[in-house]
Amino acid sequence: GDPPRKSESVLTQKWDNQNFDQRFWDIWKVASTPSEKRQQRYLNVSPGACLALCFAWLELFRAGLKAAVSVFEEYIFNRLRDVNRGDEMTTNVIVKGGHQHEWLCMAYVRLITYHSNLNPTPPRIKREALIRCLKDFPCNGYMLSEFVKTEAKDSHITTRLRRHFDRALDDRGGMVNVSPLLYLYATSWELDRPGGRHRIISVFEKGLKSKARSTVAIWRLYMRYLVSIGHYQAAKSAFYRAFHACPWSKVLWIDGISLLSSVKEHTEYYEQALLDEAEFRDLTKIIMEKEIRIHCVDMLNEV
Repeated sequence: GDPPRKSESVLTQKWDNQNFDQRFWDIWKVASTPSEKRQQRYLNVSPGACLALCFAWLELFRAGLKAAVSVFEEYIFNRLRDVNRGDEMTTNVIVKGGHQHEWLCMAYVRLITYHSNLNPTPPRIKREALIRCLKDFPCNGYMLSEFVKTEAKDSHITTRLRRHFDRALDDRGGMVNVSPLLYLYATSWELDRPGGRHRIISVFEKGLKSKARSTVAIWRLYMRYLVSIGHYQAAKSAFYRAFHACPWSKVLWIDGISLLSSVKEHTEYYEQALLDEAEFRDLTKIIMEKEIRIHCVDMLNEV
């Protein structure tokens, strides 16, 4: 038979604020004191955000995706306010760029993803939702992952994802709030793309000039990538830059020395190891000075 219509009237009454006296309870306020956290059962978001999300899911099952999206538009996104607006942030609004805003954006994408996995849905709807949310949270791992999956279905189209990475890295590349995760996604997306070699190197270099230079994983991946494409001297240079940036990382020392010791450069007349014995002994002295304990007898014999 016809779907029940009761949910619409009941939840609409809730949103009329007739049942909530804001003098005693602001439903959009995130708990800050221990007593408020206990009262809200230690949620990281406000009761209003939870109620809005329940409302959206009920509308999805009752009337479809369009009705659920309208809940987010009408009751959530129009409450976003810039934090610079002052005291009104504590009353009946959602702080733009805050944790609650990010949580709701992820919930928004999850709802659309759930519906698109079960029902034929134009890819444009999910893509536009992701682009909208990633403008405010370009380093969010879940939304980046969904964006990459969505764009991977159109393997011949790369401009949208590249445009997002370029905008995020160019606008935020020198700021402290850029997550190294953004650089990892940007490079992994280009690995199988034709003509992506120079772009990958460019993204790595841009990341290593930001706060990502202290991320060991990026240095290790960069060295391995340079070796894989035959840029041996560049890999060697990257290794020396890496241990200056992260001298405390034992795994970086081991990985770099093992990788460079296994590479042989072929010239017209002879074959030469990329890391010779003298360089290797100099590195071991530096390791000892840094008080990093490494068992390297086998590696020394190989060199």
